Amino acid sequence: MKKNVLIIDDDHDFVYLMERCLRKSEEVGRVDHCANGQEAMHYFNQIQTGNHPSNSEWPAITLLDINMPVMNGFEFLNEFEQLVTQPGSAPFTNKIYMISSSNSKTDTQRAEASSYIEKYIQKPIQCQALLDQVGLSSK
Repeated sequence: MKKNVLIIDDDHDFVYLMERCLRKSEEVGRVDHCANGQEAMHYFNQIQTGNHPSNSEWPAITLLDINMPVMNGFEFLNEFEQLVTQPGSAPFTNKIYMISSSNSKTDTQRAEASSYIEKYIQKPIQCQALLDQVGLSSK
């Protein structure tokens, strides 16, 4: 079964490169994109309520940036935790990777302290290294 991926990042060049990279894996199905945490919350709310126009399940892999306008990665995580811990919510067992150019030790520690973050990945990152980090094989 193919894995759907969500990229939450406001850097369009990075998103384009990551989409191309992810397409090099036969394991990847859909690749969706949200430009900030607020858009991502809307995306997840639609899935949670069964109202997403093209996706009915959580993405298997989410790549989450930290520094974005409107709602940053850490603000998103706070909102996301509230969403997935609501009574009646489907359990969220999929993987979120925080991927950022921030080399702040504080950011790394905050990411690693979150029970929803699988791993903190430093930008820039080469395609094969990213696929390896998130457990995808290349074609």
